[in-house]
Amino acid sequence: MGHSRPDDRRPLALKGRVFRRQSVTRTVNLTVHVKPGSRKGPLVAVDDPDSLGTPAATSAPTDASLTVYLQQRAVEGAANDALVKLLAKHFAVSKSAVTIVRGHTSRVKHVRIDHES
Repeated sequence: MGHSRPDDRRPLALKGRVFRRQSVTRTVNLTVHVKPGSRKGPLVAVDDPDSLGTPAATSAPTDASLTVYLQQRAVEGAANDALVKLLAKHFAVSKSAVTIVRGHTSRVKHVRIDHES
């Protein structure tokens, strides 16, 4: 019956099929405080929620946020473009994976980062 070849030892369900690894998209939502026109920039700093001045026992748990110092001024979207570029480089993703969800004209922005692994 031809069962002596190594290819015939595989289960019938696997013969001739190519299985591809499925990519998993992970989404991270961040609150970003932008400091446009800064001499420090470009710099990404992680904010510690415990350093906000409220005692840990009385405050509700908060997510960590980022402070981003940019050299670009907030003129005609230059700071937003620089923010997307800097966050993409910082998190090692493409620029298309970084989206400003809310706060296009504010210094406090909500950003979504999609990462495929």
